[in-house]
Amino acid sequence: RLAGTPEVFSPNADGRLETSTLEYTLAREARVRLEVRGSSGFLRVFESDVLRDAGPASHVWDGRAEGGAPAPDGEYVLWMRAEDPAVPTVYEEESARVTIDTVAPVLSVTRPVADGVMPAAESVLGSVEDATLLEYVVTAAPLGVPPIELARGTRERREQPLAPLGALAEGSHTLRITASDRGENESQIEVSFIVDSTPPRAAIQSPLAGAVLHRGEVPIAITGLVGDDHFA
Repeated sequence: RLAGTPEVFSPNADGRLETSTLEYTLAREARVRLEVRGSSGFLRVFESDVLRDAGPASHVWDGRAEGGAPAPDGEYVLWMRAEDPAVPTVYEEESARVTIDTVAPVLSVTRPVADGVMPAAESVLGSVEDATLLEYVVTAAPLGVPPIELARGTRERREQPLAPLGALAEGSHTLRITASDRGENESQIEVSFIVDSTPPRAAIQSPLAGAVLHRGEVPIAITGLVGDDHFA
């Protein structure tokens, strides 16, 4: 058995999931070769023809290549070959996968725009992008009031509705989206906006209702009032 624990780690000096432990167990004595391989071939050799007794063994990988340079984000293959010391042509091979992810989820909000106005019937539109996304949560609340959870999810979203606004009262709110991935990287974005679902107010002042008007050459004046707190 060969495995990397955790399968996703984040060697970015934030103190969380900085390494992955590469572990295997031998059923009998064997000569072992253990490598980490990338898309262009082997990246780092941990054991090269090492004679091992039966039982468990492990190595800690800090996400660096053979020369000490940090390996780029992506998926890597752990590869092991265990040979019979007496008969090298008798062997077993195992492989497993680990992923380096040092980048936090990328968040964006298309709607609402900053300090914009939206009716409660519409939804938040935006993106949550990360190949190893664990979860995102969308909340909103007026200043100084506990937030209301609007939605949460575990799948990437690209320019899609993220949450309905129907639970929000009219007025100013701060929209907040937080997201985390399997590498324990976290990100957050906030947008201040206004919920306004009240239509504009309109009234005709003249002519009065039921009035009889003379049809002549002079245009008939029509006056009125239109009001709204958030005219576009």
